[in-house]
Amino acid sequence: GEDRSAWQTVLFDRMPDGPFKHLIERTFSPKKPLRRAADYGGKAVAFDELIFHLESPAGIVFPKVAGPKGIMTCKASSLWLGYRAAVLDGFGLLHAPPPKVPHVLLSVRRRTAAKATGRVFADEAALERVVKSGNAMTSEVLDLGSLPFDQQVAKMRRTNVLVGAHGAGLMHVLFLADEAVLLEIHPSYRLDRHFRLAARMADKVYLPLRSTRPVQCKGTSDAIPVDEGDFRAALDAALRVARSFDDGVSECGLVCDGRVLALDEGNKGHLPPGATPFSTRFPCGRRR
Repeated sequence: GEDRSAWQTVLFDRMPDGPFKHLIERTFSPKKPLRRAADYGGKAVAFDELIFHLESPAGIVFPKVAGPKGIMTCKASSLWLGYRAAVLDGFGLLHAPPPKVPHVLLSVRRRTAAKATGRVFADEAALERVVKSGNAMTSEVLDLGSLPFDQQVAKMRRTNVLVGAHGAGLMHVLFLADEAVLLEIHPSYRLDRHFRLAARMADKVYLPLRSTRPVQCKGTSDAIPVDEGDFRAALDAALRVARSFDDGVSECGLVCDGRVLALDEGNKGHLPPGATPFSTRFPCGRRR
């Protein structure tokens, strides 16, 4: 493969530095400082080798480039998985182990006095209550925008159930644990499939949940009302999938019977007091 320590990246945009600057540095310019076109002082520059990225307004997960049916049917993409591996390797997270029990991260955004924009949940506390009701699992509720990018990626790498409202933050599906579920909550008015496609190409399980009630508006910000029962059912389904990842054998969802959990050696340390496994011996007479 290529020796990335020899790479140097030149940024030609005029945008203020944002979170992706750190990603670009760690992944594509790990040993040499990022440069701007202005650093060359208008001089002609000859590059021995050059890879030039042409940005397109029609990104790979944009539904309008998906063909006549409007839905792309691609699955695990070598391009996406290669990019994912390069980024994770740049942050030293490529070989991070998966969580021992399912880890749910509920990704939220919160309005502030300075910024009343973005898509938020109308009742974040209700969703958190459902997440926290599970057993033999871990969870956190987090505004990823409050963290630097390296910490965001590290959080994703140790998450195997990501829950969030439709929005750009769900592109973090790329960096989840090797086996993972994306549970996307759609507002009633959006009909975009960006993150369904992103999850498919990242080789992840995708579960959708659509709100059936109108959003609550505040300026350009919308708050999504989510039925608590619907969310519980969707999260239960996600957990049923996640508990079978790797060598997991807990055939249950959000709230599990201790006897089922005790069948799985991986749940040690997360069992309810006194939990003993079901007998796995055939109970009906003598087998021949």
